[in-house]
Amino acid sequence: MSKKADFQARIKRIEITNKVLKGGWRQAIRVVLDDIALTNENLLELRQFKPNENVDVIIRPVPEIEAVNISGEDIPLVEICEGGVASSLGKVEKAWEF
Repeated sequence: MSKKADFQARIKRIEITNKVLKGGWRQAIRVVLDDIALTNENLLELRQFKPNENVDVIIRPVPEIEAVNISGEDIPLVEICEGGVASSLGKVEKAWEF
């Protein structure tokens, strides 16, 4: 059974950091979420993941029917699942800290 956590959130900020090292360079991407719609079930699913665990990350917009919240603004959907097929863009590694 593969682990999976689905929830809706708004992307507050995307930070991209490039560092030049002796042997090359390293890029880090941090996505800060806001207005996270978590239920007890979603939170339990999310807590299955360990810090520094490799995960696949899919970010896609919520269909317009589901995307309206109290403020009337769009909320993007963030889907995180363990395993699966890596996208053509490469592998994304994400660590969750609670």
